[in-house]
Amino acid sequence: MRSTLLLAALLLLPYQDAFAAPKRPAEATQDEDARRADDAPWEETDKLPLVQNRKYRVEHEFELGAEHHPIDPYTKAVALGGGYTWHLNDIWGISARFNWLFNYKASLREKLEGNFGQPNSKFRRLNYYAQLGVDFKPLYSKLAFLNKTQVYGDFYFTARAVFAQMTGGESTEAEPSGRGDRYGVGVAPGFGLRAYINRYISLRFDLSWMILATGSFLSVGDSPFEVVAPLTLGVHLSFTTRSDS
Repeated sequence: MRSTLLLAALLLLPYQDAFAAPKRPAEATQDEDARRADDAPWEETDKLPLVQNRKYRVEHEFELGAEHHPIDPYTKAVALGGGYTWHLNDIWGISARFNWLFNYKASLREKLEGNFGQPNSKFRRLNYYAQLGVDFKPLYSKLAFLNKTQVYGDFYFTARAVFAQMTGGESTEAEPSGRGDRYGVGVAPGFGLRAYINRYISLRFDLSWMILATGSFLSVGDSPFEVVAPLTLGVHLSFTTRSDS
């Protein structure tokens, strides 16, 4: 008897949906929507928009910062300055900066001056520079710090034009004791990371390269062409106004 009942149950398995209670219209609609979502091509599902707006949306930004410049193997510098950025929207901004540099000697330069009597004027120094360019902010992040605090921030790229004033450098026929004051122009590509402290204050960490060119087109006399590419490491404290306040 038991074997007969088991056989009958196995034969009726393919028809269990026919004996089940009919689904309500709402449940049937949900099942149909889920099936369509599973069958939707990847191109359509990838077009879904973000569901959360940025917590910090800034417009005007004023900053104070300090930067370190390994100008060349002989001279290093610390720069102090400030800047302003006008954030056109969440993605693009226009920024301007000015920095004054305090140069100091590397250990290799001290040996050359002490042991070989090289004059101070034969070593290149960067005195100040100004930058103007754009900020591109493609990434906005929300991170958890120790599972206790949420940290918001931006990852951005920068591209700026540079105007700089320099002095010193390798001697020339016109300047046998070393090059004098001159100006340089160039570009400064880079990238950075911003961490928001609160609604109006944030910290920015920058890394960029200043590719400067100098020559007779910027100096008086027969000044040879040269290219200088110092690295820039910066920390900036920013004060911002909110675009949605």
